Amino acid sequence: MRCVERGSRAAHALVGIAVALWPATARAQGVGLIVHAPAGAPATPDQVRAALARAAARAGERAETRAFARAAALLAAGSVQAERLDGFARVERLAGEGWRGYLEARFAEAAARLGEASSEAAALLDLAGGLELYADLSLRRGAVELALGRDREAELAFRLAAALDPARAVTDAEFKPAVVERYRLARSGERPRHRRRIEVEPAGATVEVDGGATVAAPLELELEEGTHVLVARAPGRMPRAMVVSGEGSAVRLSLAEDRLAAAARAAGLSIGRGEREAGEVGAALIAAGELDGILIAASVWRGGRPALLGQLCRGAPLGCGRAVEVGHGASLDRAAAELWREVGRPGRHPLTLLADARLVHRELAPRDGAKRDRRWWQSRWIWVGVGGLALSAVAAGVVLGAGEGDLEWTVSSDGCEFGGC
Repeated sequence: MRCVERGSRAAHALVGIAVALWPATARAQGVGLIVHAPAGAPATPDQVRAALARAAARAGERAETRAFARAAALLAAGSVQAERLDGFARVERLAGEGWRGYLEARFAEAAARLGEASSEAAALLDLAGGLELYADLSLRRGAVELALGRDREAELAFRLAAALDPARAVTDAEFKPAVVERYRLARSGERPRHRRRIEVEPAGATVEVDGGATVAAPLELELEEGTHVLVARAPGRMPRAMVVSGEGSAVRLSLAEDRLAAAARAAGLSIGRGEREAGEVGAALIAAGELDGILIAASVWRGGRPALLGQLCRGAPLGCGRAVEVGHGASLDRAAAELWREVGRPGRHPLTLLADARLVHRELAPRDGAKRDRRWWQSRWIWVGVGGLALSAVAAGVVLGAGEGDLEWTVSSDGCEFGGC
């Protein structure tokens, strides 16, 4: 799942119908770095990011050190999922078939195909060019309805087309004179109006009616009879479009959370996230940021020595290599290079590193040069010594008591039983 920039670049004629051309899917660029280095870690987040970026460059890849900022910027510029843009191609195909049927006087078939195209186009109304495309389809549906003798349906279709794209030129060069005249009559004059209430969840959402000015919800509208297009939007939510009639009960819309927008917030990949949630956010971040993949990395202490943890995830659906641990001494760059090589091994594992015990229950930094931050009673050598003394005492007792019975004694000592291992 990748994203491309929203917006049409050119008009394309197909059997007399104009549709929006959308740019080809943008080429994904680089691997996003998500670095965790809690207080007391051997290296800072900036140090780890820089070392990994240098390792990536040596491996012939580009590391995106500000993956969340990149995703947020692209979303603010209007990026959308490439899968949604595929809908324009489907509409183009159906509309072309329908208009061809109209030109060949197969009017019932033309009405069916243009109806299918309009249903597909309704899902694109919140995108740039969506209103104009829907308007063009309504205009052509009006022409077909007129040919079928359904004057009322033709008038409603023409009026919706005029409301959505009032600048659209309708001339004899493209349409029959009868269509041009009926379109002109449909867009002139006043029509009966009806009051409708529009409510949107969450609070603070806005609504556009027939591509007009944005108004805060809830609102009361005076709508002409016929059909109208509503588009509701709210920060952090998926926009939603609906085609409604001019009369009826209150319209209530609920906007779902925008997972791509959520991916632009770093909290989605924080320490402790379970594999399912982390995987969903990771996939969304790759899509929103137009990335090849993401590398989750962390600087930790392991056995009193500095180490890097890492897991690389790519693709849609998301597939990750195994979580890798690389110890290092003074050379962070050498450890970063080794980590980059190791995480690149293919795999189809879930994103597990954020919930890994080595990160969630991370080892504390060593104190006073000690190899590990452990309490005195956790030292295996103390308990080995204690065990040795106990064994000596028991052996002495056995020797002193020899001959008084046949009792045999066996004593063992394992320092791991006391938390030392």
